[in-house]
Amino acid sequence: MRYNISYEDSKTLKLEDFIKKIQEHTELFNSYFGNEWAYTGSCAVILYILKYSSTDLIKISPPNDIDILIQSRQPISNRRIGDYDTKIQSTLEKSVTYENSINKNSIDITSVPKLRPFIIGDNPVLNLDILLDYYQDDLTGYREKDIPKIEILMKIKKIINDSVSQATSTNRAEDEERSNRFGGLSKSLF
Repeated sequence: MRYNISYEDSKTLKLEDFIKKIQEHTELFNSYFGNEWAYTGSCAVILYILKYSSTDLIKISPPNDIDILIQSRQPISNRRIGDYDTKIQSTLEKSVTYENSINKNSIDITSVPKLRPFIIGDNPVLNLDILLDYYQDDLTGYREKDIPKIEILMKIKKIINDSVSQATSTNRAEDEERSNRFGGLSKSLF
């Protein structure tokens, strides 16, 4: 989905405006696609940063759009989504651009056969590994302005992996402690 976002200047994201637009679009897309869609691109990156590494927000350039994926094996057939109408197309497609005739903002929606969203707040975002693969695609290469996004996503992936590893270690230690407590009791009973 593509939607222009306003900023105080070309390098500073007005976070309140961004969050408000995300909330509005989440409601809009939920009403059309249920739970079979997810934010991708810069919007997903920002939502991950807000959850896991908010101090890194200043390291990325502001996004100029919001992209979404919907889960469907069929071409996109909606001719209208909210205040957005499809641009002229002669055939149904897997990727469709919608435009608001009043403010000229546009939305790009792409359908994919399988989607693994991750929920941040009430917002579905593309799975981190898949999002990272998108930015690190060897075939298409990556843009210079995406390097900070890749670095931050790698940092977030490490934060998540370390958190999972720590939780697993804690669970093992608790299980072992329980086993030792109850193991001694069971030996005395049998």
